[in-house]
Amino acid sequence: MVFGSTRNASAPGGRSFDGPTLSAAAARIEAIVANEGARGVPRARVAVVGFSQGGALALEVGRRLGQSGGGGPLAGWVVGAGFVADVGRWEGVTGLRGRLLMLHGADDAVVPLAAARESAAVVAAAGWNVTLEVLPNEGHVIYSPSAVGQALAFLSEVLP
Repeated sequence: MVFGSTRNASAPGGRSFDGPTLSAAAARIEAIVANEGARGVPRARVAVVGFSQGGALALEVGRRLGQSGGGGPLAGWVVGAGFVADVGRWEGVTGLRGRLLMLHGADDAVVPLAAARESAAVVAAAGWNVTLEVLPNEGHVIYSPSAVGQALAFLSEVLP
């Protein structure tokens, strides 16, 4: 178990991110990616970025797109204070391609650092190249110039 329960991850403010909600939100992001592809934007020029629940969503979108096999991998993902919302969805997933930068505050009281570490391991086991950067003296807000710089440098590197 990464964060909350594997069926219903708790989010800031007591909201939940259950399986149907996660699937519906992921489908909306997948539709955006598909729409961009129809407009001529190659997947290698698309990155997904999310924070907290948005990070959980970004990871789920990456899993789903990676398993669909169509069109190749996206350029990359940046996840801040994120987590794998449902580890069960990742069981047996292998062969994913892509790069992920996870930024996580060492003092995050909302999404514990242990959840980020376990999430990084789950995603890496599925095949992604994962970099987890632990940000000292930061909680569930990532605002330091160095963290923003890391995200921008990563995106500049993965987006050709």
